[in-house]
Amino acid sequence: MRGYLRLGIALALTAAPPSLFPLVARAQSSGLDEAYLAVLRRQSLSSDAIGDLKMKAGDPWGAQAAYQEGLAIARRLAAAEPDNSQWQADIVVSLWKLSKARQGLPDKISLLKEALAFVSKIEERGPLAANQRNWRAMIVAEIARLNSGEAEAAPASQRSNRMHPKGRTP
Repeated sequence: MRGYLRLGIALALTAAPPSLFPLVARAQSSGLDEAYLAVLRRQSLSSDAIGDLKMKAGDPWGAQAAYQEGLAIARRLAAAEPDNSQWQADIVVSLWKLSKARQGLPDKISLLKEALAFVSKIEERGPLAANQRNWRAMIVAEIARLNSGEAEAAPASQRSNRMHPKGRTP
């Protein structure tokens, strides 16, 4: 019974408006942290997956909305546990995907620079996981490509976002 109650409260908190996020601290101090954070991460991954589907369907605007939702959730996770490298990695993936869906060059570059800053934070804590080791090179290469002027040769729906939820690998 206790597990169902914890999950129910976690689900309720997940759907809560941002004004209720101070409840996160209370939920964590009362032992809800694992269930709450697991539900939030699943929701973030699901939002990114929806964005992937919308990109493949040729709907970059819908993909942006889904990726922004996933990014907002990933940021909440990182705020709850700032030392958790997985939450930081989830932000990198969401920023990468959002940059692929965005139309404006300055927005794309800004998102990629922010992703690069998170990669640096992860690297400060230790070596990147095997599936993350090429992230810095990929992000730097994409920024260079965008700066060189060959930015949008293919429509947004045809560009690969190359980051996958399971391993969160570019």
